[in-house]
Amino acid sequence: MVFVPPYTNKAVFIDNYHPNFGNGVNLATGAHSTQAYKYNDGSNLYVFGTEFDLGNGVIRALHPKSNTFCSAGKRLAFFS
Repeated sequence: MVFVPPYTNKAVFIDNYHPNFGNGVNLATGAHSTQAYKYNDGSNLYVFGTEFDLGNGVIRALHPKSNTFCSAGKRLAFFS
C-alpha cells in the first residue's frame, strides 16, 4: 500500500512483514539489491515501512507501531 501524506513531497509504502529487496533500487535501470532491506539497529528485522522523498529520491526506513498485515494498518500505524 502507498499513500502520500498531505502537504508533503513524500510517498509512504507499507507492506506486511516479509523480506523486501527494495533497498538500493537503481531508478534508471530498475535493478534492485539482492540483499533484504533490514533495519540498522541490530534487531535483524526486515524493513516493512518506508518513506520515499519524491524530491531527492531518498528512501528512509520507518518503524510501524502496529500490525500492517495486508497493508491495512495505514489508519492505525504510527511511525518513529
